[in-house]
Amino acid sequence: MPEAMRVPGLDDLDEVYFKILTDQESKTRDGQEAKLFMIENMIAQRLDRRRDYLRTHLTQDFPDDLDALEIAVYEVAPDVVFKRVAVKTGGYNLIVEKHGKPADKRERNYNVMIPAHVDVVQANQPAYKIDGDARKGAGVWDMGAAILNGIYLAAEAQVPRGMSLYFAFTVDEEGNSDGAKTLVDTDQWPEFGKIDAIVSNEIGAEGILPNGTIVKSTPKKSDKSMQFHSARQGHLKYRVEMDVDEEHQGHASRQGVTNIDPEYTELCSYMKSRMNGPVGRIGSRKPQILRTHKKMGSERYLEMGGGPVKKPMLVLPHFATRDYSIFSVEGASRKKRLEEQRKVVAELAKIQEWTKKGVTCTVNERPGEESYSGFNVPNDNPVVQIVADILKKVSGVAALNTTATSVADEDVYAEAMLEHLPGNSFKGTDKAVISIPIIGDHAHNRWETMSWSDAGRVRFAMQLLIEDPEGFRKLLKNQSK
Repeated sequence: MPEAMRVPGLDDLDEVYFKILTDQESKTRDGQEAKLFMIENMIAQRLDRRRDYLRTHLTQDFPDDLDALEIAVYEVAPDVVFKRVAVKTGGYNLIVEKHGKPADKRERNYNVMIPAHVDVVQANQPAYKIDGDARKGAGVWDMGAAILNGIYLAAEAQVPRGMSLYFAFTVDEEGNSDGAKTLVDTDQWPEFGKIDAIVSNEIGAEGILPNGTIVKSTPKKSDKSMQFHSARQGHLKYRVEMDVDEEHQGHASRQGVTNIDPEYTELCSYMKSRMNGPVGRIGSRKPQILRTHKKMGSERYLEMGGGPVKKPMLVLPHFATRDYSIFSVEGASRKKRLEEQRKVVAELAKIQEWTKKGVTCTVNERPGEESYSGFNVPNDNPVVQIVADILKKVSGVAALNTTATSVADEDVYAEAMLEHLPGNSFKGTDKAVISIPIIGDHAHNRWETMSWSDAGRVRFAMQLLIEDPEGFRKLLKNQSK
């Protein structure tokens, strides 16, 4: 698009919008709906601002024909369509549709989804803060920057003929992904079944290169390379439960209460060392904590057995559970990974002679939690190739295509595409899910941080991806053959 068609000073408007969005409480459902209302208004305001700018600059071309002027303005800045899709657990997702002109009769339309969730993890949010290039506050990285980019692109991006964009602002991702699950449910939102590709700014705490090198999303300032993810490792959520038969009171006990601490500590250490090998990899995060004993207060113990001693004193447990999340290496199902973890437990049980000590241990998938299968969009996929080319143009150096380890909505979207889109096996030139994360740090902390300049680079890359009628649209056409 010619520079004359772009609205100047948008960075200032972005800053105002970003502060308003960041300071809005969005952990609760009411807070999230308030943010969705803001997003809808911000897109409408930006469109009005854009049209006013165009009217000023195009008046000389239509000095005596106001109708022709309005037609020209709306050619560049057409209307968008706001839709609210009800979420089964309450509330709604906001879908913003932006359509190019219909495809020629011999062509078909192509549909691209750009998602971002509006909720944050932290409830007590500090005020928005600017620190040089960094923007700090709750949710600025996950996914405030992506929301801002979505608002900008919904109003500013020129959609080529034969393409439709669906900006999906979803709720409740940080809990049970209720918003994302509703989005990919074609009974709730039938348009998902028509989606050809998904391009996301979902954060990636780290990525893994084909040679196994781990790349952080907070590179050195001298590193201008932009990352993107075209694959995610599978995610296995499982639970370990250990118990000591109370008949074995003589084994490492205190005050008459059996102590499972030695075995439990050994198991945690042994499993972590084995799972960072051929059977999978544990991320740097601590295992998730479900419930902590009110007396012990230790992260390691989630459930405690009372034993015969009922005095209000510090006691050690005879029963404990721990939840793990494993990012599995490619090429194995969740079932196989679970079997491998059980083998690891059996190895340690034999080494430590747990049978003689009355120690039992079970490993199962975590109840009430969903594990995810991995997916991979190969490098010869045209979406992967054009994303890499565009990021190289924007950054000036070759882009890094990594396998992401973070568990995010892309997993939900990818599984749903596998299920709903006929013939989609993520091989060769089939449908693609691509994530272009924005540089940031401290996800889920009260003071998340994200790079303002990198958010701009990613936005520019996505705009090029959308507006190139001989690029993105062409590759979508090719992958449907």
